[in-house]
Amino acid sequence: MKKTIEIYKVELTTITPIHIGTGEDYVPVDYVIKDSADEKYFFYFINRDKFIDYIISSGKYDELLKISNLNDFLKINEYIYNNFNDEMTDWKMPVSKNVFEIYKKNIEMGVKKNEINRLEIRSFIQDSFKKNIYIPGSSIKGSIRTAVLNYKIRNGKKADNFVDKSKSKDVEKSILNIREKNSSDDPFRLIKISDFMPESDEKRYSFVDRVVNVKSGKDLSEGKGVPVLMELALRERKFIGTITVINDGSNPDNININTIREAMNYHYGESCYNFESQTFPNVFNNDIISLFEKNKDEIKINKNAFLMKIGNHSGAFEVTMEGYRKIKIKNKYSYSLSDRQTTLWTHDLNELKKYPLGWVKCNII
Repeated sequence: MKKTIEIYKVELTTITPIHIGTGEDYVPVDYVIKDSADEKYFFYFINRDKFIDYIISSGKYDELLKISNLNDFLKINEYIYNNFNDEMTDWKMPVSKNVFEIYKKNIEMGVKKNEINRLEIRSFIQDSFKKNIYIPGSSIKGSIRTAVLNYKIRNGKKADNFVDKSKSKDVEKSILNIREKNSSDDPFRLIKISDFMPESDEKRYSFVDRVVNVKSGKDLSEGKGVPVLMELALRERKFIGTITVINDGSNPDNININTIREAMNYHYGESCYNFESQTFPNVFNNDIISLFEKNKDEIKINKNAFLMKIGNHSGAFEVTMEGYRKIKIKNKYSYSLSDRQTTLWTHDLNELKKYPLGWVKCNII
C-alpha cells in the first residue's frame, strides 16, 4: 500500500477555563497583584533586572540586602510590593476578585511562615519568547486516545484476559491490538499533533482564579480537595495547530480522522457531558447548560467540529475507560473504588456560578 499523509489545520476554542501545568509555581517574589481605578485586578510578573536597576538607582540597594538577610519571606514580599511600579512588568494578566482579596490580606496582615504557600500560583505551560500560554500537542493526543479507546469499547471491543487487577496500560494495549513489547504497532504512533498556539499575539490568554473541588448534589459545597490558585486559559480564546494522520499500511487498525471525530462526539459530546450535567446539577445550572447546548447545536451543523476535555483536573471519569474504571473515592478513613467520580473541579467565579474545568471545542478547518 502506498503511504498517505493527511494534514489537517485545527482550531481549538476554550468553552470553559483550562489548566495545563508544568509542575512549577509562581511564588510571591515573582509577582505582585494590584487593583486598577476601574475595579479590575491584575497579576504583574516582575522583570527582576528592571526591579534591581530601580532599587540601585534609587539608593535602596542596602535596604534590600538588609531585608533579604533576615530570610523573612513576608517582609521581602512586602518590600517588593511597596517598591513595585508598572515599568518593572515583564507581562500581566487579570485575576479574580477572590484572588486579589487573598493576596491583599496576606500582604497587609501577613501570614504565618508555614502558610506562605497559600500565595503560590500554579503556572500554565507557556512560550517564554512570546510571553503567552499554549496547549501542548501531547494533551490533545491524550484526550483523543482516551476517546478512541472508549469508542472501541462502546462498539464491542473487550480487553483479552482482563481481571480486576489488570493494569490500565494492559487494557489499552489489548483494545488497540498492540502486541509488540516496544509498542511499535501502536496505531497512535501514526498520529502526529502539533502544539496549539494562540490565534493572536495581542494579549496574554490567561487569568488567575481560585480552583475548588465541588461535591455532586444540589448546592455548591466544596469537596475535600484543597483549593488552589491557578493560572487558567480564558474562555472563548482560539488556539491553532495541526493534526497529521499517517497511513503506511502496517496496521489494519489505523486511526483516521473520521474515527477521531466519531470517537470524540461519543466520549466527550455524549458520555462525559451527560455524566457531568446529570451528576453535578449544582454546577450545570441553566446558564452553563445553555452554553453547552449552543456549542452542541453548532457541532450538529458543522460535522468537522466536536467537544473534548483537556488539561489538569478534567475529571477521572473523562480520562478512564468505560467498564474498566477504578476511580478512588476518599472516605472518612480510607479509599474505595468506583466507576464514577463524586466531585468536580471548577474555578471559583462566584457563589452562584462556577465553570467546570477543561472543556474545549475542536474544529477541523
